[in-house]
Amino acid sequence: MTNACITPAPDYPPPDLPTDLAPVQPPLRIGTSSIIPLPSINRHIVIKEDASIGNGGRTWEAAEYLTLYLEALPGSFWHSRAKIVELGAGTGVLGFAVAMLLSHHNAAATMNITDLPVMLPLISSNAATNLNQDESSRVRASELVWGGTLSEYHKTQVPYDLILCADCVYLEGLFEPLLGTLEELACGTTEILLCSKKRRRADKRFFTMLKKKFHVEEVKDAPKYEEYTRDGLIILRASKKTVVDANTMS
Repeated sequence: MTNACITPAPDYPPPDLPTDLAPVQPPLRIGTSSIIPLPSINRHIVIKEDASIGNGGRTWEAAEYLTLYLEALPGSFWHSRAKIVELGAGTGVLGFAVAMLLSHHNAAATMNITDLPVMLPLISSNAATNLNQDESSRVRASELVWGGTLSEYHKTQVPYDLILCADCVYLEGLFEPLLGTLEELACGTTEILLCSKKRRRADKRFFTMLKKKFHVEEVKDAPKYEEYTRDGLIILRASKKTVVDANTMS
């Protein structure tokens, strides 16, 4: 197994970020593991967890659900999307699943796994455990701070073809930075897949903000749709509104 490429990161968080808006934390899961199956390609992902470094250190249902949906997509989907990025990757499970699917379908695409600097060692460790040489060659892991200045590398990748977000909507102080980053990374043809769990009324504000800048629709053809919907999970597909869209609506 080989490590994904990891790039250095600046200090975080910014000093002006509110620290009193976080939801109640679940019990810490340190040294535990989650196993995510990918039966269609006869693979599985074993994820080491460490919630002591934050919410991203554990595997959330939204990542599992979005992985299930992506696994069901045809090979043609991956061959038409050369530049892919995941925001708030956490343990890396979703990005690893994409790397495996890209390799399986022999699609020439790069899976960019991004998160805060503190998460990168866990992502690197999990990559080494799960990815073979071909899969690892398709992955690049680096820091990306929502609302911050894009690195020179990400500037060369913009606009991305596909943006993935799993359970990124959980902290009100990050709603605007996340939305700003989505706007910066996307163009009118970029597809955004966002999976979230309904937890708090405050989260609705993010989706209201999102709909002002993006066309948004619910994905209803995902496997086990009714089961996950009962658990409060939803997958949304979004695309950036263009100047033409804005003029049409005005």
